[in-house]
Amino acid sequence: MQPSAGVSSSTADPALALPTQPPAAGDLPPSAAEQAEDPLRAAGLRAVDDRVRSFVAERPAVALLGAVAVGFVVGRLLSRV
Repeated sequence: MQPSAGVSSSTADPALALPTQPPAAGDLPPSAAEQAEDPLRAAGLRAVDDRVRSFVAERPAVALLGAVAVGFVVGRLLSRV
């Protein structure tokens, strides 16, 4: 079988070849590395969320007073700026 007219019989450009090994973690773009961390970060945030929700369910008055105190302090700090 002969090559068609205009089609090279040589191999494809090596720059277009697929890599033989996956890239190392350090070679990943920052966005990919951050996406890999997201499940871990989300799991940590879920644990904190569960703890806060259980605290508020067990002690609603203490949680409300704490929220008011934090709001007061933040309000005082922002009013001075």
